[in-house]
Amino acid sequence: MGEAFSRAVAGAATLRMLGSMSMDAVAIAEGRFGVLLAHSVKPWDEHPGAAIIRGVGGVVGHVDAAGVGWYVAGLPTAVAQVCDALAAPEVVST
Repeated sequence: MGEAFSRAVAGAATLRMLGSMSMDAVAIAEGRFGVLLAHSVKPWDEHPGAAIIRGVGGVVGHVDAAGVGWYVAGLPTAVAQVCDALAAPEVVST
């Protein structure tokens, strides 16, 4: 799971978490954050923030990587980049 996360955040200037997904979603709606990334998210955590983000023209994506489901939400371009990075083939070292 660490490799998938590392790929997803490789291009990020800063990583921040406000403590709740709804607060992160509000930060995206206000233009303070570009994308929200989390794994193993329950519907009751996802849906309120997804509604806020979609309400301001953002998008939501779901990707399975490293054995878990990832939730990605925010600006359309940022979501596409993070989803692509998560979906990239994982390197297995021998």
